Amino acid sequence: MAHRSKDKGDIPENYESLLLVALGDTGTGSQKQLDVASSITDTCKYRTCDAVILLGDVIYDKGVESVADAKFTNLFEIPYKDIDAPFYIAMGNHDYLGCKECYITYGNLSTKWKFPNYYYRKSFSDLLDLFVIDSENFNQEQIAWIDNEIKKSSSTWKIVAGHHPIYTNSKAYIDKYPDKKSLLQEAICGKFDLYLAGHSHDLEHLGLICGVEHVVSGGGGAEVYEILPNNSPFSSESHGYVLIEVDKDSLILDFYNEKGTKLYSFTKEK
Repeated sequence: MAHRSKDKGDIPENYESLLLVALGDTGTGSQKQLDVASSITDTCKYRTCDAVILLGDVIYDKGVESVADAKFTNLFEIPYKDIDAPFYIAMGNHDYLGCKECYITYGNLSTKWKFPNYYYRKSFSDLLDLFVIDSENFNQEQIAWIDNEIKKSSSTWKIVAGHHPIYTNSKAYIDKYPDKKSLLQEAICGKFDLYLAGHSHDLEHLGLICGVEHVVSGGGGAEVYEILPNNSPFSSESHGYVLIEVDKDSLILDFYNEKGTKLYSFTKEK
């Protein structure tokens, strides 16, 4: 794989390939969070990780009280201290219960934490555009923003990351928030290559639905949820994360548990 350049803020980089990590529902301080973090750390030591995408519920139970809240240190900085990569943040429902604007301000204090706004686009040259959405407060304004930003994008791949899945086999959420799911379908279907979500505390590949590959990576630390019997390509009541290898021809997604064992893999060709 070609050499990768580290994120330099707003300086364009010529990425020929990328290695991304995606996980959500992390910030519990539990041993499982630390185990998942340790496994990612090991992976990124022998394979250069370009970025980590945190898919919401970054800090339990009710977000933070201030930008100086020790939870930023205890539930984010310390667990991921040995991962040398930027972390692109999406907000989850638990994050919304605290000081929301502190998530933006904290980016001025941390070298890892990337959260410039409640929803934003991060470009990795012309290889990938990552669209991070605010699914907790999803509305027509965001849909208009997505449509406008997509028109500007000439990237080979377009990935959208948010907290709430549109599709899941989790018993807790399979029939929940239908209005939000409908809005997310309007915004995402037929427009992106991949939708990454958390919220369901498990690992799932729902398959290609409405022209988009749907993945749930919500096993970052919170207690796992029961999965109902299903016909999806993959689902596991597991803690863990998804490793995404990106080049101009393909996306390769590998699903790992907290012990670093590969559970499942699939490739999407361009």
